[in-house]
Amino acid sequence: SFCHAFKYSISQTLLGSLCFQMSFMEADGGKSCIKPADQGNSDEDAARHYLISIPSRERLERILARLLDENQFLAPYGIRSLSLEYERHPFVFHEKSGSEHRVGYVPGDSDSFMFGGNSNWRGPVWFPTTFLIMVALERYHYFYRDNLKVECPTGSGNKMNLRQVSHEIGRRLTRLFLKNGEGLRPCHGAAKERYAGGLGPELCLFYEYFHPETGAGVGAAHQTGWTGLIARVLDKIAKFDVEDHHDDPDVCT
Repeated sequence: SFCHAFKYSISQTLLGSLCFQMSFMEADGGKSCIKPADQGNSDEDAARHYLISIPSRERLERILARLLDENQFLAPYGIRSLSLEYERHPFVFHEKSGSEHRVGYVPGDSDSFMFGGNSNWRGPVWFPTTFLIMVALERYHYFYRDNLKVECPTGSGNKMNLRQVSHEIGRRLTRLFLKNGEGLRPCHGAAKERYAGGLGPELCLFYEYFHPETGAGVGAAHQTGWTGLIARVLDKIAKFDVEDHHDDPDVCT
C-alpha cells in the first residue's frame, strides 16, 4: 500500500542520510584510515576502515546533539518521530482563504481527523526507523571508534562512543516491554483491559508504534513485521553487555 511504501521510503532515507556519501571522509587528521588503539602503529598492523557518509563529522555531531536531546528527539522509550519542540511551537500554515493548518507534537492517538485520524509520524516511537538509527550509529562507530564521543543525553556531561549511544537507545526500547517499578509493562498502557485475551501482563502485544512518554502501545496490536525487531535489539544488548566486539563487523547488522 502507499502507506507502507511511504514508511519504507522514510526508513531508507533516514538510514541513507546517516550512512552514505560518494566521497571518503577523513577522521584522523588528514588520513583516510583509522588505527584502533589496541593495534600497532605500523602499516602492517593498522586496520584500514573507510566510511561513505552524507554528513561530515562536524555535521554528524550537530545532528546527534539534537537527536540525543531529551527536549527534542530522545524519549524515555526510544526516538520520537517528531521533535518535542513542536509541542510548544507547532508549525502553522495559513492559506489565503484564512484556513489554518498546523503540525504539532502528537505522541499517541491523533487529536484531529486529518490523515484518517492517525498521528503516525507526528511524535510516536517507531521500531523500524529507531532500529535503523541504531545500526547507522554502530557503522559510524566501526569507523570512528573512541575517537568520536558525544553527550548522551545532550547536556548531561555523560560522554559515550557511538556504539554505546546505539545501545542506550536500544535499552530505552526494551523498557517498553519490561516491568516497571509498579510491576506493569508500559506497552500495555494504563488500562488493564489492554492485556490480550485476558491472559494478563505476561503476554506482550507488538503494537504498530508507541507513545514516547508513557510507552503505551498505539495503532495495530499485532505488528510483528517490524516491532518484532525487539528480539534483535535484545540480542544486541546481550552481546554488548557480555563483551564489546570492538572489531567485529557483525556490529553493523
